[in-house]
Amino acid sequence: MLKSYLKIALRSALKQKGYSFINVAGLSLGMACSILVLLWVRDELSFDRFHDNADSLYRVEEDQHYSGKIFHVTVTPHPAAPAFEQGIPEISQATRFSWRVRFIVRHEDKVFIEEKIHAVDPTFLKMFSFPMINGDPETALSQPNSVLLTESIARRYFGTDNPIGKVLTVGNDMSWVVTGVLADIPHNSTLDFNILVPWTFMDEMKWSNEYWGSNSIVTYVRVPDAASVATVNQKMTEMVHSHNEDSVTDFVLMPLTNVHLHAYFGYGRSVGAVRYVYIFSFVALFVLLLACINFMNLSTARSANRAREIGVRKVAGAPRLSIGWQFILESVLMAVASLLLAIFLVLTLLPVFNTVSGKDISAGILAEPGVVFGLMVVTLLTGLISGSYPAVFLSRFNPAAVLKG
Repeated sequence: MLKSYLKIALRSALKQKGYSFINVAGLSLGMACSILVLLWVRDELSFDRFHDNADSLYRVEEDQHYSGKIFHVTVTPHPAAPAFEQGIPEISQATRFSWRVRFIVRHEDKVFIEEKIHAVDPTFLKMFSFPMINGDPETALSQPNSVLLTESIARRYFGTDNPIGKVLTVGNDMSWVVTGVLADIPHNSTLDFNILVPWTFMDEMKWSNEYWGSNSIVTYVRVPDAASVATVNQKMTEMVHSHNEDSVTDFVLMPLTNVHLHAYFGYGRSVGAVRYVYIFSFVALFVLLLACINFMNLSTARSANRAREIGVRKVAGAPRLSIGWQFILESVLMAVASLLLAIFLVLTLLPVFNTVSGKDISAGILAEPGVVFGLMVVTLLTGLISGSYPAVFLSRFNPAAVLKG
């Protein structure tokens, strides 16, 4: 029976090439637009999820109370991270991440102004999964004058040579020894840097501030047990108040995986960038639905051309359900053909889409098992939805009335 359905579907499509092309082209355009938008949505949802411990990493934030209002900030005191790690058992690791500093960096005749330089604690490399290409993550930040470079920065100064042990001149009188090279930071990371130095650098520059009422750096902690987050919030607040009696601040944890889409700052808690994910998800589904409705209209409009076929099949004893499934199968085949054309359009338009959207989505993402499964489900649903109304409408034809013309 299935073989017969397939034969009829292919014969019908080949017999009316113009109609088939219009239907497939219209559906493929709608699917291509939806796929591109959903790839953007997927990329937005993927931020910071590549870390091995992503679900247990948090950014420490503050609710500052002023005149009955809450002012929310994402910076913390300098001494908070080591104190939290030592004094709160629920926190297994903590690290500081300094503000961005700018220096002139030299190596031989190569001179560049580097702007993404940050100081961190040694635990930074243990908490976050930034792959190290050269060097030992256990000792890379243990020496005061050590420095870690990203791969592109290391190539800028040393070309293809091994940079480990080589010296960079910073400013007028500082020297940094390269102890490690990290892979370039993924585009879907909220942590963005090119050069890392030990936190002792902040002490050398006299930029450290041990006052608990000063908020100027970012603090990250790891809390393995998500159920203890509320307890950690309370303990952090109590600890800061014990060091600063005038504090009007409550400390709270923001999951690292929520930072990109749910971060907010200032008075009042805004929805955050996640609203754009909701909007574009709705747009993708709406475009796909329009394409399905267009398919239904075209299928129904050409029903007169197949009226006699249906009448003859009913007279021959074909049940209404069988005829309905025939049209649904044809719709699914059309959807599959549309998917193939849509994938071709997506691969063609992806570079332009990346430029417009500011993304770096690779074509290889379409081969990932989750994406392949999602495309198959969407295609099947598209075929079923698109063919549902024509199947019901056409299978109801009265054979006597049809055959009389």
